[in-house]
Amino acid sequence: MGALTAPLDGAFVPAPVSGVEAVDADGEIVLVDEVTDRLHLLNRTAALVWQCFDGEASVAEIAFDLADGLGVPFEQILGDTLAIVADLVAQGVCSDGRAGSPDRSFDIPRRSRLLDEPPSD
Repeated sequence: MGALTAPLDGAFVPAPVSGVEAVDADGEIVLVDEVTDRLHLLNRTAALVWQCFDGEASVAEIAFDLADGLGVPFEQILGDTLAIVADLVAQGVCSDGRAGSPDRSFDIPRRSRLLDEPPSD
């Protein structure tokens, strides 16, 4: 799970895999993986990138939009975005959304959720 068949580059189209839900936690995101029963905490930067995953926009398109919106050089954003996406693929919570790419789209048993909302201070 999470292995790439092709090198991850700007053409990669990141998409959350089936069974992964995002829960906002005060600007950070907790990914709840219902298949593996694992939680993944994304910092603010990774959370911002995650929110751009629609299964249609490529990493390069996401990086361009982020660079434009944040006023940061494209090359810097692209490198950071590629690193974040590679890490999420390695964790098995993100896959290539292009047609023909493998995904965990099979029946996922629903379990009771331990974390419905992030704890408040």
